Amino acid sequence: MEFKTSDKILVGVLEEIKEELDKAIQYSRSKEYTESIEIYNRILNAFNERLSSESLKRLEPFVREIQTSITNNYNLEYKEK
Repeated sequence: MEFKTSDKILVGVLEEIKEELDKAIQYSRSKEYTESIEIYNRILNAFNERLSSESLKRLEPFVREIQTSITNNYNLEYKEK
């Protein structure tokens, strides 16, 4: 299966944010939810600012997962207080 150029760009974008996602996950596991939420929000903001609507649509399942992680972190943070 051959990737289109836009597919290669999206794969590159996801590879670039992998390290940030790993940090966010580590913060969540360490119960440092605020830091994790900040990273997830930075990623979503960068997507919204830099990607076309077509690219955003293709990444929609991934974006939903990030939004779910943010919601979960808020819930866990609230439960701890």
